[in-house]
Amino acid sequence: MKNNILIILVFGLLIVSGFLLLRTSEKPLVEQACTQEAMVCPDGSTVGRTGPNCEFAPCPERDPDDWMSYTDMARAIRFQYPAKLDATYIFATDWPPKVDVSSQSYSCDEPILVNGMSYCLGTKTEGAAGSVYTEYSYSFPKEDQTVTLTFALQYVQCGNYDEAEMQACEVERGLFDPHMLADQIAQTVVFIGT
Repeated sequence: MKNNILIILVFGLLIVSGFLLLRTSEKPLVEQACTQEAMVCPDGSTVGRTGPNCEFAPCPERDPDDWMSYTDMARAIRFQYPAKLDATYIFATDWPPKVDVSSQSYSCDEPILVNGMSYCLGTKTEGAAGSVYTEYSYSFPKEDQTVTLTFALQYVQCGNYDEAEMQACEVERGLFDPHMLADQIAQTVVFIGT
């Protein structure tokens, strides 16, 4: 009887020890799969979850060499904009963006908020030759004036591609955020002396 109890205790101790060893090992027995979420970075690019804790990868640093500067002496403004979009299936067709200034105070019935900034958004969309063209107009307050940023984007019809590229196109389309792009450009607008 004592031998049976001793065998059961030793066997139980081995099981507990084995369990503890498995839990404290550095390498998991099964690789953890991260969810297929993506985060949109300020530059419009996207990053996914990665690593053992499935955290979002860091956003790329904005390379000032990839941005152009535009000065409009007639309107006394300067702003920066990306030389090209970080996209494969979306193209800028009205580039660089246009910026207008009005002395009227900013007002909007249905503003959108992007990074805490209020914008009045207007869009016009039309389709042609396998693409959809959308013109975006973002008005916002700046130093007691209203600034309007306008640009147009061409969205290629994802159905024009084979299955793999069609999925990549749809993912890019779903993640691309023109509001973030407009906000980044709007944040660089400054008035210059005449």
